[in-house]
Amino acid sequence: MAKNKALAARNKFYGNDTSRVGIITRFLWWCSGTLTDILEECPTEKATYQGIGAAVVFTAILASLTGGYALFFVFDRADYSVLFGILWGLLIFNLDRYIVTNINRIGMFWKQLWTTVPRVLLAVSIAFIISKPLQLKIFEKEINHQLEENYAEAIAKQNAAIAKQDKILTARYLEPVQSKIRGIEDEIQNKMNIIDSLNKELIREIQGATGKRGYGPIARQIENYLSDSKSDLKTLNTQLSPLKRQEESLKIKKDSELKVKYKARKVQKTEGLLSRLSALEELKKNNKTAWWADFFIFFLFLFIEVAPVFVKIFSPKGIYDELEARAAILEKEEVLENMNKHYR
Repeated sequence: MAKNKALAARNKFYGNDTSRVGIITRFLWWCSGTLTDILEECPTEKATYQGIGAAVVFTAILASLTGGYALFFVFDRADYSVLFGILWGLLIFNLDRYIVTNINRIGMFWKQLWTTVPRVLLAVSIAFIISKPLQLKIFEKEINHQLEENYAEAIAKQNAAIAKQDKILTARYLEPVQSKIRGIEDEIQNKMNIIDSLNKELIREIQGATGKRGYGPIARQIENYLSDSKSDLKTLNTQLSPLKRQEESLKIKKDSELKVKYKARKVQKTEGLLSRLSALEELKKNNKTAWWADFFIFFLFLFIEVAPVFVKIFSPKGIYDELEARAAILEKEEVLENMNKHYR
């Protein structure tokens, strides 16, 4: 009896269809990969396959929206995003329909499950790629704050490195010259103190500090000392001038070397995709709530991506599955019979 029913359903499938079913319902059946005329013989399973078809359609729609948004987030081009979203949705739709069409629920469960492995692996990849733009949007404020912290930290590190390098270059270029300058400046200061002291002593001597006013032998002796000290001071100043010029030249050289070294490594305040992804990972590492939120968003997209496949696998087996399997066997038998007739 079941064989006759399968034959009748098969004949009806290849004959004229006189049933009246809505276009949307037929479309959803087609999306679920069913043989419509066989399904019409199974009234209790129509809703099941309609639901499987709806899962395929809505997964494709969601894939189209999220794929388009992902491209828009990266390139900020609405035209490219719409085109990519449509193509991406069609790709996912075609893939899901192909997989649910080829799942044979009459066989062993593990064999059915094995046929879904490529789709599950693809779903994991898609869920990861598609969920990222949404995560970046949800955590936008936190990511911006993390980027500011990262920028401030990078600036502080660079400033510390510059200060350290400046100290090294100062020791290499400037300290030998500055040591000489300090020595000469100390001598100049000492000479100036001597000159000041001799000037005061000369005035006191002329005014009669030793008992006799006027310009006497002692005053002349003091004046000779004063003249020698001024001559020494002039010599010291003459020695100091080129050292000062050398110091300025070395400062310019040091600053130029620092500038060249750190210009190429100047900290840029970037807000690109890679920077935001890196900031999101840091945020997840430091905040368990953010980590769990990120995980559940990814899991939601993964669940949606594999929904059509698992809806069909875990739906109860029914009459349609038996009739479809029997129709396939009958078709195979008929093909073999025709081939035998042809080659006789």
